[in-house]
Amino acid sequence: MSLSRILQNLELQASVQSEQKAKTAKIAEHFSDRISHICRAKDDIILHDNLNEIDFQKMLDEEFFDFAAKYGDQISHISF
Repeated sequence: MSLSRILQNLELQASVQSEQKAKTAKIAEHFSDRISHICRAKDDIILHDNLNEIDFQKMLDEEFFDFAAKYGDQISHISF
């Protein structure tokens, strides 16, 4: 479907926007679940991987940057 056709049809625009919002929500939920899981397992991760608090925070930062690299274009319109 061409962009010009979508832009000319308000119904198609609404459909595309709705689909994009649903995708964004699913991506955000996945990321939130992943970070929640990591945080709940924090003590086990620190013990098992012999990490300190700073290393754990770096690991969370890496998760975020990996997520942003993978999904950044799809979620760039989200404002926090």
